[in-house]
Amino acid sequence: MASISIIAIHGSHLQNASQLFSICEYIDNGQNKSFKSFDEAAHYLYSNYFELTKEHISVRGIWHDNGWTVICDPEMVDQGNAEHMQKIAEYTNAPVWTFLIQTNSGSYEFAKYSPTKERHFFLSEELIDKGTPVPEETGLNINENTFMDDLVMLAKNLGINIPPPAQGEYIVKHLEYNDARKVRLAPFRQPVKQTKAPEKKQPIENNQPTGSKPWWKIW
Repeated sequence: MASISIIAIHGSHLQNASQLFSICEYIDNGQNKSFKSFDEAAHYLYSNYFELTKEHISVRGIWHDNGWTVICDPEMVDQGNAEHMQKIAEYTNAPVWTFLIQTNSGSYEFAKYSPTKERHFFLSEELIDKGTPVPEETGLNINENTFMDDLVMLAKNLGINIPPPAQGEYIVKHLEYNDARKVRLAPFRQPVKQTKAPEKKQPIENNQPTGSKPWWKIW
């Protein structure tokens, strides 16, 4: 089982990270964590994102690699917002690609914005295939037989590394919800009553069988 959702923006835009996340209705509170290892950054993201959402906090990984600024979203929600992705492409004046891989549900998606949505492929219970295929798709199964490897190779053909290098500069941002997002999510949030202290959860890797890989890994 593997799951990953990324937004790749051509060029170096780390210096404008707060503005990028603002477009997606977040407030950068400056609470960053830095990692030299992608595995450590990914483990932090996927081990903490669910509990932090209860506090109206989202965590996102961001890094620069091979000419692309890449955002990793463990909640797998931002890449699907076409309006926000178009605004990011307009703001940066650069092509934006999004990728979603979720093998347990058989969901595979990618899209290109430049700045409008020029290409969109989505395979799950139905097949959506819109726009003109790009040359980098040649030779890949971009059809009803698409699998994880096809999207990873498409990203590689574009110069986007999934996964990124094992060692590098990886930043995890703690983002607060802005007022618009809080209002929109309010109907879906209900207080949880607890009758006893919650049990202490073990780190994700402690729940993995010996020799297995963390579930976010796709390689």
